[in-house]
Amino acid sequence: MNKKTSIIGIMLLASSSVAMAGGIEAEPMTEPVWTMRPLITASAGGLWTSEAGGSGAGHINTFYFDYDATDRSQSKTVFGGFAGVEIEKSHSWWAAQVGIGYYQPQSFTMSGILTQSFHSGFSPQQYAYEYDVLVQQLMFEGKFLFLMSRYFLPYVTAGFGVAFNDASGFEANFPLHVVSLHFKQHTQATATFQVGVGVDIDLFDHLRAGVGYRFTDLGKSRVSQGQFGSLFTTDVPRQGRMLAQEVLGQLTLII
Repeated sequence: MNKKTSIIGIMLLASSSVAMAGGIEAEPMTEPVWTMRPLITASAGGLWTSEAGGSGAGHINTFYFDYDATDRSQSKTVFGGFAGVEIEKSHSWWAAQVGIGYYQPQSFTMSGILTQSFHSGFSPQQYAYEYDVLVQQLMFEGKFLFLMSRYFLPYVTAGFGVAFNDASGFEANFPLHVVSLHFKQHTQATATFQVGVGVDIDLFDHLRAGVGYRFTDLGKSRVSQGQFGSLFTTDVPRQGRMLAQEVLGQLTLII
């Protein structure tokens, strides 16, 4: 009886081991789940540049004009928006956003000193001048978020696209008895980019707040054809590539 009991016990133990092993092998692997959610972001903040100011030189007949920019350091308010999608894989440490962004700072005032001289050796005359430049950036942007915790989301961002820079309203303080110089309005399409870092914080399931720093190229600008009395010229004051730094607050709605 004891021998039979031992044999039965050994058989039951072996059967249990096989069953347990079979259960472990049969456990299914969890497949990663990808999610894609639309989102919109509103941004507002401040911008600073030390490269504002159109300059250049030219001549009209026997008259020579030299434009020297002043007040190159300017601070402006900037507003923007972003529309795109957020892509995330389950149980991952990262998420990504891609979409289209639009940003518009306040108008820049390009000011300087216009020096007017002549062939005939008259003493040069100097006049203050200024005109306005409105920058509108349209970019394809990407944002890479690090899912450090459930609520704290550091990120890096980059974008590139086109800026539409409108230069207009050229004025110079010529005396009434002196023929004045005028330039036409001109909108220039120019390449633009931005790179930056920041952090987002989950407020609710579908709402985030954040703050970020961006380095951006606002592009080039210039006025158009000039007129001095009955004479015309295409030698105009120009703004080279204007680099700027921005600090933006953001509010993101995830749909």
